[in-house]
Amino acid sequence: MTGWVHVTHPHWDYFKPTDLWIGTESTSGIEISSPTGDAEAAFAFVYGPLVPQTVEQAEAVVEQIFTNFVIVNQMPVVVGPYGGPSRTTEFTAVWKATQAVVHGRFTANLGAQTFDTHLIMANTAVWPAIEPTLQLIGNHITYCPAGTCGP
Repeated sequence: MTGWVHVTHPHWDYFKPTDLWIGTESTSGIEISSPTGDAEAAFAFVYGPLVPQTVEQAEAVVEQIFTNFVIVNQMPVVVGPYGGPSRTTEFTAVWKATQAVVHGRFTANLGAQTFDTHLIMANTAVWPAIEPTLQLIGNHITYCPAGTCGP
């Protein structure tokens, strides 16, 4: 990751390969998109009494942004970072936002009134080449509670 661009946002701290990559931040999520829009790494979370109660319900929330969703590989349910169930799913689908056919992977994590997901995806033509880069981006996203990251 030498030479990557480090970004400090009030709620997020992350790295992107170049200044041309686009980070879209909110208080509950971040999307980091390639300059051409054909690849993305994202992280989002919600908390409160109405979050999904099962990993299947959490996965259904993520799958809502796609059509023609097909599971390529699905890991067993394990105990996640919040002490609740967690599962990683590799998939192909059509992304509703762009109508592009994508290949991707997401992990849904549940805890006491907590749900988050880490998602990486790219158009199927570029997935094999860009997947390691997307994984690096995803692995280096840090959430800063109460705006503790910076400006």
